[in-house]
Amino acid sequence: MKTYKLLRNVSFLFLSKGIYVISLFIIFAIVVRSFSRADANLYALALAFNNFFIFMADFGTVDLVIRGSSIAKKDDLFAIFLSGLLAKLVYSLGASLIIYFAIRIMYDDALTRYAIFIFCFNAVICSYSEYIDGIATGIGRTEIISVFNFFQYAALLGMYWWFSVIAPRPIISLMWWHTAVVAIFLLIRILWVRKLCEWRYKKEYFIKCLKGMFRENPAFGVSSIIDYITGTHLYVIAISLFQGVKNDLAVFQGAFKIFGLTYLLGAIISRSLYAATSLSFINKDKEELTFHIKRAFHLMGLLYLFAFVVFFFLGDKVINLFYTKHLPGAETILYYLALTLPVGFYGYIADALLPAANLQKVKTYINLAMFIIAIPIVYLFTRNFGIIGTAISWIIISLGKIGCLLAIQYLYFQMIPDYKALWKVFASMTVVGLAFWLLRGALPLIPLLLGGACLYGLLLLILKEDEAIFPHLRREVYNLVSLKYKTKETRSLHGK
Repeated sequence: MKTYKLLRNVSFLFLSKGIYVISLFIIFAIVVRSFSRADANLYALALAFNNFFIFMADFGTVDLVIRGSSIAKKDDLFAIFLSGLLAKLVYSLGASLIIYFAIRIMYDDALTRYAIFIFCFNAVICSYSEYIDGIATGIGRTEIISVFNFFQYAALLGMYWWFSVIAPRPIISLMWWHTAVVAIFLLIRILWVRKLCEWRYKKEYFIKCLKGMFRENPAFGVSSIIDYITGTHLYVIAISLFQGVKNDLAVFQGAFKIFGLTYLLGAIISRSLYAATSLSFINKDKEELTFHIKRAFHLMGLLYLFAFVVFFFLGDKVINLFYTKHLPGAETILYYLALTLPVGFYGYIADALLPAANLQKVKTYINLAMFIIAIPIVYLFTRNFGIIGTAISWIIISLGKIGCLLAIQYLYFQMIPDYKALWKVFASMTVVGLAFWLLRGALPLIPLLLGGACLYGLLLLILKEDEAIFPHLRREVYNLVSLKYKTKETRSLHGK
């Protein structure tokens, strides 16, 4: 069972995050198609602050609860849950004060401030929901996250469609409705926790958890906040502050939201790897640790290299699928962002290993250094080259961070990704890329994607790449099929 634990967790996390990302794609596309560019820019800016505030209100508690839940007894889960909620309350109040003064300094427009305020309130609710999802991840119940996300985003999609297309309402009204739907599903998650464990706890263990939250959270929290700022928020703010390019904010955000699917792929596998390797470090099981790392590396390579081929060869079709002609220039931004994908997944291994090995401070120092370097680079490139310059600055910062993480991974763990092991993936990717290039003008996007994915999977099976990720999977499937065949044969011999 241990062999397929990572696969199971990754599968459900991938499903839940896929629901999340695809739903946000569609929601943003509805806003772009149904409202003016000014409303779309306002929504994009508020959404950026929403995502940033989630990290500030979380301050690393999700990472801690995954690790704590994965090794805790069932009777201790409520203490972990309650200590995290109290810690989040403190962090949310502090984050609210910071955001309040920041937006008053940065933006003079009252409507802009109001929109940011709504989505920051929404972010607090989302942060609590993600915390409960962290408990589910830690105890191996990732399927429940998929169920929650499916119904939550189905409700959000229905709401946006109704109030944007059927019975149009102002964009501010939609943002309040968005917040109300998220709040309802937070209550549903709390009811699930109520059934998961008894609402009682040992005082000593609760105090220990609470102290652990405040003692360890700063390293996790500062790192995650800075990581997010240098990931997206810094670039959105830079665009919104320059008069000459602020009207292109939705263009950059639209491209980045599509690119964010790949950004989350690594985070999904990384979080599952973090949960799996935390126990390996505690047990000092180097063989199991190496096994999980190699498997995660191959999974990331499979997904990231295919995403690179799709965005690089079909980027304009992808943009048009979601935004039609409403965001001209977004395909160019997507091309630039995609350039980091062939090596982008390398850094995610160290990103999971450092906190699992209680080396979160090292990760924090890297993120802080990259943030300090990023500020002048983003400022200068955006001011001189517009949103193209913003995209280029993102490439520079991302590659710099990946290089630092690889160096640290080798220094602490004597492990670096073996890119030569991915030669079958590279070969398959080249064939699929050539097919996309030859057929991009003859077929629509959906048939191209389906055909390309099938071709990619078939090539990987022919080259037996699956054996590098799940060594015994073919044999297990073969034995299962053979058993069924023998059973049928035995029944026929007995005349049944």
